[in-house]
Amino acid sequence: MKFSKDALTKQYKLLTLIYFIASLVFMLLFLILLIVFYLTPFRDNVTISHLFFLLFCLLMVFYLRFNAFNYERMANRDDKDSSKEEARAPVKLKSNLNSNRNRISGGSNRSRKKISVSGKKERY
Repeated sequence: MKFSKDALTKQYKLLTLIYFIASLVFMLLFLILLIVFYLTPFRDNVTISHLFFLLFCLLMVFYLRFNAFNYERMANRDDKDSSKEEARAPVKLKSNLNSNRNRISGGSNRSRKKISVSGKKERY
């Protein structure tokens, strides 16, 4: 199943948004747990498993942010590639038309000369 570049760009932007929001959720969870573990009386009961859970939340924030930025980069690259293709397309068509015209006529128009009724050679 092939997608157009516009559809892929929309998918990349959607994935960027999803990953970014998920990273914000994990960051909020990390900050809440950090406050609970260190600024409340619960800090006397914090175990190593609580600290590993904090580490896990922080690593998930980094993982999700890196994926979001990767998809954003891919979307920007596809946008740039599609704009380059749009800029190049008319130039290719024009050069193809000129080469086909020269091939059919047997050469360029400059080399052919027209003989007028008066006998003088004229270019056209």
